[in-house]
Amino acid sequence: MDIDDAASSQALALLGRWVTRRNRRPRDRADLLAAAWWAGNRNVAALARAADVGRDTVYADLRSRGIEVADQRARTAPAQSMPLDYRPLARDEGAFQRPLTVDEVRAVIWRVFGPGCQVMSAVELGAGMYNSTYRVEIAGTEPVILRVAPEPGRQFRSETELMRNEHASVPWLSVIAPLMPRVIAADWSHEVIGRDYMVQSLLEGVPAPERLSAYPRETWSGYFRRLGEITAAVHGVRGPRFGPIAGPGYAA
Repeated sequence: MDIDDAASSQALALLGRWVTRRNRRPRDRADLLAAAWWAGNRNVAALARAADVGRDTVYADLRSRGIEVADQRARTAPAQSMPLDYRPLARDEGAFQRPLTVDEVRAVIWRVFGPGCQVMSAVELGAGMYNSTYRVEIAGTEPVILRVAPEPGRQFRSETELMRNEHASVPWLSVIAPLMPRVIAADWSHEVIGRDYMVQSLLEGVPAPERLSAYPRETWSGYFRRLGEITAAVHGVRGPRFGPIAGPGYAA
């Protein structure tokens, strides 16, 4: 069997990341071990080292996911049965932002990258107040960002189709193009899920609120000066009109 080295390495990396988690759960370990197995990692000793457990635990976890190591006929699994390391944020039941299900995440990624691609992980990111945002890892390619708008019935009048407005603004923001993520796909059809969504490239780095305080305070002025320059560049862009793409429009 030809083994996809990238998928194999990614699966082991996710397993190693699980070992360092504070709130690691055995059922997540079993899912990640199964994902690593289906990605081509068939050495039980290597899996045990990656998961920091004994070989017997690896056998038990794989068996709990329907994998019998001794069965040499079971060499591949359908992509939809491959475990996915899914980590949504804990939210109150009545929270405005609502997570996707595992099947919905996989369906969106399949629509964009093709049916059957292996989705390794989907981790929901915080800080935003409108979209539900995920960092998604896919076997054999770079991680991407999936942003999902609220259902139409949950959007306030001032927020109607806000993601579509954002997408429409991209051609006007070439002045800051090197700082922006690339839009890989945008889907307003609601054929896959009943919500607008965009898939974008991942920008490396750490959000300023998480790291700025680690730098000497006397260096902050340079950061805020640059932030002001970027803001001024955006404010200097003039489009044909002002207002939502669906109208009404006003003179710019």
